[in-house]
Amino acid sequence: MTNPPQPPATSPIGRLSRRIPRVRLRARIRHGRRRVEQAFIPIIQAAIGAGVAYSIARYGLGHRLPFFAPIAVWVCLGFTSDRRLRKVAELAFGVALGVGLGDLIVTVIGSGPWQISLVLAIAALTARFLDRGLMVTMQAGVQAVVVVALPVQASGAPMTRWIDAVVGGLTALAVAALLPSDPRKGPRAQVSGLIKELGAVLNKLAPGPAGGRL
Repeated sequence: MTNPPQPPATSPIGRLSRRIPRVRLRARIRHGRRRVEQAFIPIIQAAIGAGVAYSIARYGLGHRLPFFAPIAVWVCLGFTSDRRLRKVAELAFGVALGVGLGDLIVTVIGSGPWQISLVLAIAALTARFLDRGLMVTMQAGVQAVVVVALPVQASGAPMTRWIDAVVGGLTALAVAALLPSDPRKGPRAQVSGLIKELGAVLNKLAPGPAGGRL
């Protein structure tokens, strides 16, 4: 089976075929830069909040390994500007619930395979009973498993981990309350990005067969 003949390099189709890889590369760079621009401020805010939560738990409360304080901040705030107080509060509740149940299970019956299964089932069912949010159930299960699976030496003494999670959740709520996001900013950025991308594509396709602009 022979390959189809390639268009001459000097033909319009040939010039277009040579231009396509460059257009794709530039599009990927534009998309990546746009994602970084949109997420830059939320990520910096979450990073600072994580450091603040760690400092409170480590130096204010004297916890040697406040592992869950910065984790809770990052889970609750993330890297998007959608930080409605209800959403942040739900995630903080899910993290605190999972860590608390995991701490309780480890303290009472230790850790192991069946303890992980038990704490995951209890945390998920409790979260579904208390709140309808899907992310609440997901975070409760994940954090409960992490607490039971990690050795105490790697994540702090029992029950102090729950306090660390609460500190992180409260810090995230403070950041969301003090630095509220504009719900119109996201759709505006998406529409602006779409218009810019369409303009860039049309500009790349504008050269005619003679190499001039349309």
